[in-house]
Amino acid sequence: DSAVVVPSDGEMVTAFGQAGARGVRFSADGQTAYCIARATVTAVGEVDGQGYVKLVLDTGETALYCNVDPAVQVDDIVSPGQVVGTVSGDYLYVEMKDGQDYVDPFAYISEHTSATQQ
Repeated sequence: DSAVVVPSDGEMVTAFGQAGARGVRFSADGQTAYCIARATVTAVGEVDGQGYVKLVLDTGETALYCNVDPAVQVDDIVSPGQVVGTVSGDYLYVEMKDGQDYVDPFAYISEHTSATQQ
């Protein structure tokens, strides 16, 4: 049972830091968005007609999923791989922050995949 998962089956179209991106984009129209790691849902809502889900991971970072039709509610505890929503736009955008700093979701994933920590 892996502690972390990639948030989408879609192809990554924008890498972290590419063209100034503060997150990663996946081509994912109609795909499912998955929870990266065990987390608590802190916000769900809509901005400019696009849904979003915000999570606080058990490790302290926040993860923001944009362009999703939320499948979770505030205060839900979500597990790695659990569906947090269905992608409603052409792509899924995932942004992670550690405090005020943006972090690469893939760096987080590989770091926590290699580390066996409870």
